[in-house]
Amino acid sequence: MKRKLLAVGIILLFIGTCIIPAIAQDIKESSQPTSKGNWLYVGGSGPGNYTKIQDAIDNASDGDTVFVYNDLSPYYEHVSVNKSLKLLGEDKNTTIIDASGIQDVINIISDNVLVCGFTLQNSGNNTLYNISDSAVDLRANNSKITNNIIISNRGNGITLLWANNNNIENNLLTDNVYTDIKLSHYSSNNTIANNTVYHSDNGIYLYIKCKHNIIKDNTAQNCELCGINFYWDCDENIITRNLLFNNHDYGIWFYDSNNNSIYHNDLIRNNRNARDKDGINNWDNGYPSGGNYWDDYMGKDDYSGVNQNESGPDGIGDTPYNISDGNNQDQYPLMIPYGWTKLAIRIHSMSPRPSMSIKNVGNITAINVQWSIIIKGGFILIGRNSSGELLQPLPPGQEIMVKSRFFLLGLGKIEMTYTAWADNAPVVSVRINGILLLFFFRPIGK
Repeated sequence: MKRKLLAVGIILLFIGTCIIPAIAQDIKESSQPTSKGNWLYVGGSGPGNYTKIQDAIDNASDGDTVFVYNDLSPYYEHVSVNKSLKLLGEDKNTTIIDASGIQDVINIISDNVLVCGFTLQNSGNNTLYNISDSAVDLRANNSKITNNIIISNRGNGITLLWANNNNIENNLLTDNVYTDIKLSHYSSNNTIANNTVYHSDNGIYLYIKCKHNIIKDNTAQNCELCGINFYWDCDENIITRNLLFNNHDYGIWFYDSNNNSIYHNDLIRNNRNARDKDGINNWDNGYPSGGNYWDDYMGKDDYSGVNQNESGPDGIGDTPYNISDGNNQDQYPLMIPYGWTKLAIRIHSMSPRPSMSIKNVGNITAINVQWSIIIKGGFILIGRNSSGELLQPLPPGQEIMVKSRFFLLGLGKIEMTYTAWADNAPVVSVRINGILLLFFFRPIGK
């Protein structure tokens, strides 16, 4: 029987980037992508393909790649990676590994491992030893966990324990019971970047002597306790360009940790924005770079400021922002969120039910996106005005359609204004004039 060729079968691995084929197809051994080591396949219909991920890993060697198709998903397994290899899923939305509520989903105990393109769910909770099992338990160095969805685990999403020089990037973690991303016990020199974490107790948690880590460009929202939490001698870390939004206790919290640099973060709608107990930390990056944006900052930015060489408004508050529970201050609080993004709107319909798409065309997640459709003039029987708010922040590049709550019915010359804005995006609007005849609208002029 002739083996089928893979129509689109190139897997390119860049640093921190994983591109996975969108369609599962059979792969001929002689047409494997060029890479160091061998390729082993799980799922699919190729001859010799494995049905269990662990079987493929057990038969792999250092430097090999294990590629997992989604046709046998979900894979009910506890995966242990004890070799330096790449573990790639076909599609992070549909290639699912499920631990059935027992132990870790993936346990990594070898250095130089890449895990990319999976949904990891339903890890267990070892109550006997009071240890929270994780979707990913990483006890190794120089590894990457990137482009995964990690949801609904009874313990943590990702745990790093005595782990150094690892990258945790571009993952979505939600509804994990304890912590989405936890660095524990001397885990240092790691980079946690561009992750979205929410609906867990803590978004990102550094615990006991985790030092020299970089926490940047993450969104932590709707956490029961803290968006970012540092506890006990977690010193000399950099926390920058993170969005801490609507967390129920604190946006960011430090305990007995020193010499951390916290700047260019946006703290919005948290119950309390920050706490720094028993530590001395740097809550700004000096002038004119500035500190953080605090939505409860009451200071002004005008000609009476004390900032160096200031002759007028410069985007930095003229008085410090006090961090609670200590003497730390943000000396140069930002007047607007750092790195504002930009929205664009596209009109889908002007009648009978006006609708538009809102797209984030900037580089920062848009927070508290709101919209309105306002109609002036004419004789309107139904549907003059409508407005709303998106339930979730709008990440860069994403677009969502919104519709008026009412069908438009009326007569006469009217003006329709479609508008969208966010807490960290300026107002954008489109205005259209026309004639309304019952349910029908005909634009005229500008």
